[in-house]
Amino acid sequence: YNAATKLQLAEVHEMCYETIRNLIVSSNCIAIFRLADREGWDNLREDAWEHCLTNFMHVIQSVGFLEAPKELVLELLDQDRLCPSIGDEECASPGLHEKAILDAVLRYTEIQGTQEDFLVKMLKAVRLPLIVKDELITLKVKFQNEGQSLAAEVVNEALVVHRHMSVPSINLSDLKWKRPRAVVSK
Repeated sequence: YNAATKLQLAEVHEMCYETIRNLIVSSNCIAIFRLADREGWDNLREDAWEHCLTNFMHVIQSVGFLEAPKELVLELLDQDRLCPSIGDEECASPGLHEKAILDAVLRYTEIQGTQEDFLVKMLKAVRLPLIVKDELITLKVKFQNEGQSLAAEVVNEALVVHRHMSVPSINLSDLKWKRPRAVVSK
């Protein structure tokens, strides 16, 4: 790809690009994104990023996700378009989808040995109020028992939002935490 670019061999360059683009799958899209980002291959970078977003429920099950740099995972988690594709039965509701994202964050932070301050950043990117209240209470207790008071506080904030979601006079629609992510059609 680089050689074709340097030699200005447009056809070879395009063939290389198409070959790599066609190899993008959920297990390697993060690696291809990082490669394309490092090499300055903007189109390939965009294609890999798009695959990450539209197939995130499969991406989070890959080793590539667990090995990704923290900043990249945080950038992914912050995306409104990070959503199950139409037809993903395992995420028929926003709450189930966010629970799957939360589980991936917890798995990631456990494997990476992430410090609490970064865990807090990641938790804030998850739409916690969309998750079932009992799950949040269990998570808060877990964090409290582990001495992670800042993480427990983030979960407590989500529980407060949970309580106010049922009060019609309070408008929470502008809170990113309350909004479900947009559905992406394949």
